[in-house]
Formats: sequence, C-alpha cells, structure tokens
Amino acid sequence: MKKASRTGSGKKAMLKRPLIGREHLGNVSGGKEPRKRTKRAAETQLVSATRSECDLVPMNHVPHGDKNPGVKSSASHQEMATAVLRSLLSPSGCSVPQFYQDVWEKKPLLVSWASAKAFGCEEAEYRTRLRGILSLQEIRRQLETRKLHFGTDINVTAYADHGDGKGKYRANFDRMKDDDEGQVRNGAIDPDKMWKGFEEKGWTIRMLCPHKLSDSVHALLSTLETEFGCMVGANAYLTPGGHAQGFAPHYDDIEAFVLQLEGEKRWRVYAPLSKEDTLPRASSPDFSEADLSGCKPVIDCTLQPGDVLYMPRGWIHHANTEQESKGHSLHLTVSVMQNWSWADFLDILFPQALTAVVSKNQSMRQGLPLNFQAYMGVMHEPSDPVNESRDIEAQHSQGTKDEDAPQDNTQRLREQFRAEASSRIMRVCKRAIALIDAGCDDMAVRFLSDRQSPALSAAERLCTSAGGAHTIDASTACRLVRPGVARLTIEGDKAVVYHCAANGRVYHERALSPLDFELDDAPALETLLTTIEPHWVLVSDLSHETGSDADKVGIAQALFDEGILSIRTPHATTPTGALPSTRPTSET
Repeated sequence: MKKASRTGSGKKAMLKRPLIGREHLGNVSGGKEPRKRTKRAAETQLVSATRSECDLVPMNHVPHGDKNPGVKSSASHQEMATAVLRSLLSPSGCSVPQFYQDVWEKKPLLVSWASAKAFGCEEAEYRTRLRGILSLQEIRRQLETRKLHFGTDINVTAYADHGDGKGKYRANFDRMKDDDEGQVRNGAIDPDKMWKGFEEKGWTIRMLCPHKLSDSVHALLSTLETEFGCMVGANAYLTPGGHAQGFAPHYDDIEAFVLQLEGEKRWRVYAPLSKEDTLPRASSPDFSEADLSGCKPVIDCTLQPGDVLYMPRGWIHHANTEQESKGHSLHLTVSVMQNWSWADFLDILFPQALTAVVSKNQSMRQGLPLNFQAYMGVMHEPSDPVNESRDIEAQHSQGTKDEDAPQDNTQRLREQFRAEASSRIMRVCKRAIALIDAGCDDMAVRFLSDRQSPALSAAERLCTSAGGAHTIDASTACRLVRPGVARLTIEGDKAVVYHCAANGRVYHERALSPLDFELDDAPALETLLTTIEPHWVLVSDLSHETGSDADKVGIAQALFDEGILSIRTPHATTPTGALPSTRPTSET
C-alpha cells in the first residue's frame, strides 16, 4: 500500500480504509516484529429533552452518564451532548436547530419559568433542574479543605461607589501587598477575611476554575465540548444579597450561557453599540453608567434557579442582586467560542502560507524597489484616482513628454508596485487555499491542547486502560473512547497522533504529548480514530502495508495504553447501553 504522506499542496494523502466491523476472528499470526512507537514532548443536575419539550432530569444525574432516565439507554455521547444543550434551551420552546439558525451569535435568549410553564413543566422540577452542578455549601467546603489562591482560583470584586469621589467603578480586593519591585503578588486566600468582605462589604466572589474543584462542572464542560467542538470554560459567581454588584457593564469575547443555580439576580443586556463591537475578538473595558445613558436594555430580567440566559459575544451586560433580596446569588457562566472565529483560523493559515511561498519562490525574497517611499503611501495616493487617470490619458493624447508630467511617472510607478505586490499576495492566497486542511489540523490540535480531559463514566473507564491493563490481540474490537479526543496528522515522515486524554482540568495544565508512528501505520490509525460509538472495528480488520497482525496489534495497544481507545469486553458495558453479543459493527 502506498505510504501516507503530505502532498505538495499541503493536503494529507488519501488513506485506504478497511470495511469497519467486518467479522474476522483469529489469533495474531506471523509477520515482522511491530515497530516501536515513541512518545515525544509537545511542540507547541443536567437536563435532557428526549421525550418532550419539558422532559426535565436533575442535572446531577447526567455528568456521570450511567443513570439518566431522560436519555435513551442506547444514546451515543454525541447524542448526550446535544441532549444537554437541548435541555438547557427546551423550556423556552427553542429547539437546538432553531437555536443555531435564529439565535446563535445573533441575539440573546432567556429561558425562564414564565416560558417553561407554557410547555407543561412542573415548577418544582424546573427550579431544581440545575441542582447538583455547584452550590454555596460546596464552595465553602472547598475553601475549608483546599489551599486556594487569589488570581488562579478566585478573585474578589465589587462595583460600587467606594467613597473616593470617583463614582462607581469596579475594585479588586484579592491583591496582596506589593513586593520590593512594585509587583503585585497574588497570595493564599484567608477564608475568614474573604467571607467577612462578602457578608459585610458586598464583595462578589468569582471562582476562576470551578471545574478544577467540581466533578459535575468538569463533566458538564467536557460534554458540551463534544457538542460545540471547541474549548468550553466556566466561571462561577457568588454575590451577596442587598443590591450588590461585582462587575461594571461590559461585553465579552465569548458566547455565554448563564445558569442560575441559587438565589436571584437582575440582569440587563444591551445590543452592541456599533458594528465593530459585534462578535468582537476581545472583551471590552468597563463601561460607565454614562456610556449607556439613552440605551434601552434588550433584556431586563431577574434570573431565578433553573433559568438560563444566553448572550452572544459583544452584547453588553451587567447584573446585581436586588435591594430587597436577603439571600445570595450563585450562577455559573459557561463560555464557548473564545478565539474560535474565521479570523483566528486565518491567523493560523496565512503565516503558514507565507512561509511556504517564501521558501520556494525567489521573487518573494527579492528586495523592495529602491526609494519606493517616494511614490507609495497615503501621502502619495491620488485623492481622485479616476480623474487622475483621465488626466494622464489626456497628456498622452497631447504628446506630453514624461519629464513634463511628473504625475504620470508617479502613477506608473505606483501601478507597477501595486501589480508586483498583488502578484505576490495572490501567490500567498493560492497557497493558503491549498493549506486549508493543514490549517484545520492545526486548529484541531489547538483544541485538543485547550480542552478538558474526557469525563468518563464508570462504564467507560472499564473499557479503557483506566480500568486496568489489557493485552490486545487481533480479535479485539476497538473504537475511539469519545468523538474528537484524538487527531491524526502527517508531519514530515511521521504519522503523529495528538490527544487530550492526559489533559488536566486547568487550562494548559499539561502539554500535549503526541505519539509518533511510521507513515505506513497511518491507514490503521485513521480507522481507529474515526471509529466511534456505536461502531467497533476488529484489530485484524485494520489496513496495513505489511499485512502483519503484529503491526496492527502494536498500533492498537499503543493507543489503548494511552487511554484513547475503548475495547469491547464481555465483562464491561459501554456508557450508553449493552454491547452487541454477535457482530461488532454497531450497538443495538
């Protein structure tokens, strides 16, 4: 079989696939010794709505996936991920397809009890549907039992008039004393002092990485990453009652899902102030109240337990507890799509294309025209290019010499420069088009580096190396443990597998540690990494140039040991239902 390689256009060569799941039982036979595969350092309470629009299941059943009466037993993890999003939205009457078509990146959406009761929801179920994700009790327990730090785990803020004549502004209270160099150091949290400020001064406590401390939050984010196909993060906000506010009006660079877990909080949401602020790539500085004078909020609501508020990036918002509210408010903001736009993709693609063209094209390395500054730049740009061109044509028709028409020479030099620049720019653009797949690989690897480690259920762990060592043979049925947790790329003379199985819960806590394989291993790798539930593939059915079962087994064993393959065993079940007892093509 022809070896896999990256073609001159930058696209991965087509890899032949065996028929997935073809029944062929047998022992490993003959063949050469399998190659050594090497690991290298990196370069670089949930709801579902499957039965009705208001089929609510306590959130704490879903993250661990084993007992969820609202999701059919044969549901795949991808279906589970979509069910999670559907359950967050469904009490509003908005389906997932409708959300993506009419709401996503376009306008905010409020999911409240007022809309849920129209679909026959019971209020007690609705109000407790998010229970189990995170609570004040859990936050207190974490502060008492763990050594947490300002700046990495928690920060403390208040948006108020602080009595210094500056009016209302956001102040941070989580900074320690300056060191000798004038640097502000973040330090360990004194829980007693922090709770005193929370209760007496109206401080808002923001947990910067709640998924580090909460299995439920981690599982929620890990599941939603399957739905959105990009990094999903979260912050938790705890605000005391009595008209307290932690943050000034601002907009964010993420798609935000606000899940109200405990208490109440009033939210005001405003449309972007300009086209430039629509779908921004960076968050805004704080706005003052004067900045929003005359602006009418699109949404002015009080979120209560079970409510969800979706806001696209660029939509200005601020929130506070009400004066008459004596209890605290706790909400979780789930963030999606940060640095995940077409612009971010092109930021990766065009530098690669430029590097490739420069390396192979001498004209790209030629020097710029001498003294081009004398005729290029805005100071030399014609104020009326159309009329200037007509004047030049008139001069030519009258036989005017070049030395009598300096603007003619300037225009000619400008046109020549622009033509040379345009020609080179087009070369880069053509190369960028050829490198689109390679750029997508780079974005995919970036996602693997950014994302959560898979939150596997107990049943899933039994089928992976987390459940114990297992010796794979040619009759073993395998599949990827979760969709999207690993990626095959071709880099030079190596087939490289990146994966997120070893990721921590903290952003970039551990660098990716990809596996290097030989190029002729690529077809087998591609089959293993694209076989997902409900399908299985037998190791003996993998395609390999050598035809050796030993090579096929070695590839599968390396991926299994790394924690990214599930195997079908007679003593374990999949996370979503019973395994088939006969053919390994799919689950029924």
